[in-house]
Amino acid sequence: MTHLYLTRSDIKLGFSQGQLVVKGSADEPERRLPFCNVESINVFGSPQISTQLVRECLLANVPVGYYSEDGHYFGRAVSSDHVDPYRQRRQIMLTCDAGFCLEWAKLVIKAKIENSLAFLSTVGGTYSYSPEETSGMVHSLRYLAQATSVGEAIGFEGNAAKCYFQCYSKLFSDTDFRFEGRNSRPPKDPINALLSYGYSFLHRNVVGAIERHGLHPYFGFMQVVSRKLV
Repeated sequence: MTHLYLTRSDIKLGFSQGQLVVKGSADEPERRLPFCNVESINVFGSPQISTQLVRECLLANVPVGYYSEDGHYFGRAVSSDHVDPYRQRRQIMLTCDAGFCLEWAKLVIKAKIENSLAFLSTVGGTYSYSPEETSGMVHSLRYLAQATSVGEAIGFEGNAAKCYFQCYSKLFSDTDFRFEGRNSRPPKDPINALLSYGYSFLHRNVVGAIERHGLHPYFGFMQVVSRKLV
C-alpha cells in the first residue's frame, strides 16, 4: 500500500477514472497513480487537492492528513463510517475504572521502555552502552509493576525517558549536528526538529489506528481528561 506525501505547494492532486492525477509545474509531465493502492494522503503546506478526490477518499476510507510546512499536525479528513458508538461508550466508561487504567498504562509504558532498550542494543557499531548508562531504564522497568497509580507509572516512564535521551545523545559525535536533550515547541536544533517531524507522523498513525477500530482518540487511559471552563 502507498502513503502519499505532498510537500510542494505547486502540486495539484486530482482524481480521474480510478486514478490519482498529479500535476506539478508547467514543464513537468502529468503523473497518474492507481487510487486503489493508496492508504493515506498527507498534505504539507499548500498543495491543492480537488473536491472530487477528497470525496473519493471519504468513500474509500482513505484519510487525508493536513500539516504545516514544518510538519505540525493540524488534523485530517476521514470518513465517519467506522464510528462504533457502543464501543466508544464502553471506552469512555473504562476511563473511570482506575484499576483498568493502571494496568493499561503499565502495559504501554513497559513496551515503550523495552523498545527503547532494544533500540540502544542495535547501535553497537556506533556506541556500546554500559549497564550504568542504561540503569535508569532498567530500574523503571523493574519497579513499574509495583506502581499503585497511573501517576506513579508515568513517573517511571519519565525517569526512563530521561535516561534514554541521555543515551541517545551519545550517538551523535559531530559537533555541528549534535543532540543535547529533548526540546520542542519549537525544537531548537536539527535533531529535535527531526524527532518532532517524526512524532507528527507517529501521531497521525496512532490516531488513524484508533479510529479504524471504532474508538475515540480523545478518551485515553493514561492521561486524565480535563474539563475546559468557559
